Amino acid sequence: MTTFSIESLNIIDHNIMTVRYHDPAISALDSIALANIKQTAVAVVDNDNKLIGEISASTLAYCDEDVAAAITTLSAGDLMAYIDYGGPPEDLVELVKTRLQEKKLGLMMELMDEEFSFSVSSASSSAFSCSSDDESGSSRNG
Repeated sequence: MTTFSIESLNIIDHNIMTVRYHDPAISALDSIALANIKQTAVAVVDNDNKLIGEISASTLAYCDEDVAAAITTLSAGDLMAYIDYGGPPEDLVELVKTRLQEKKLGLMMELMDEEFSFSVSSASSSAFSCSSDDESGSSRNG
């Protein structure tokens, strides 16, 4: 029986798409689109290139439309927190709203408010649900 190393099989892609934690999330859109095609994710790294987390198109696909406002206004690191496990922290929701106002994107903010009001009135657990639990039991890290 012949055994081969992982390196010799050439199954690890060393061309990893990354975005820095503090970079605008919108700057990662092209990488996220490419990662979707390759069925992978975009790594979010710190200034020392250490992995902090990931953003994937498959995770974004389970989010409400409100995530577009988050992508438009947040850093990559904040976007990770926004889409992580069951909805964003209230402070990030407020940050998105504030930045939408600053960018004169009030209509987008009104849509967020309408979605939030609808979700609260219908007893939804989160107005901005995007949860890995929705991913049919698949692991976010694997």
